Amino acid sequence: MADTYCTNSTNRRSPMDFQELLQVGSRDALTFFYNELRKEIKIRGITDRETRYIASIPASYAQTSRYDPTSVPVFADLSEFFDYFIFQREELRDSESLEIAGAQSLFLIGFFGRQLRHRHNLKWYQGLCQSFYRKAGKRSRDADRQRLFWMVSDKVEFWSTTFHSLNSRLYEERFLLPPPSL
Repeated sequence: MADTYCTNSTNRRSPMDFQELLQVGSRDALTFFYNELRKEIKIRGITDRETRYIASIPASYAQTSRYDPTSVPVFADLSEFFDYFIFQREELRDSESLEIAGAQSLFLIGFFGRQLRHRHNLKWYQGLCQSFYRKAGKRSRDADRQRLFWMVSDKVEFWSTTFHSLNSRLYEERFLLPPPSL
């Protein structure tokens, strides 16, 4: 049985026990996705702020229950996403709702595009994602967030491809968890 490893501050791999994995917090998840995304970025012109924001998307969804009644749910696929965000368009008037729609579509087309491409036109959903971020930028009152949303909007195809590459690499390098000791 393979052991699970983590990388410590000296970049050495050390054994990680099952209980430690269950105690991963939001900061740990953000750090993990930020570091892993940086390994995937092969072009110049991507700001650190943009990378941190993009890393926050999978980090957030990694820790959000699909059945959390206090927030917008994480959708299982683009059909659920479409039903919620397209059929209920009157809900998408504020910057926050548009940002959530953009983040969810980017997450779904990036991480699950391989499974969804046979049933959905991913280019159309990329355009929709771009539109959500562009509108979120226009409606935001914060100039920094406006710029951030416009940067993301301009690079939706890049980020969805990067998420896809990250997902593939993490799958190939996945760690086998030993069963918990009883």
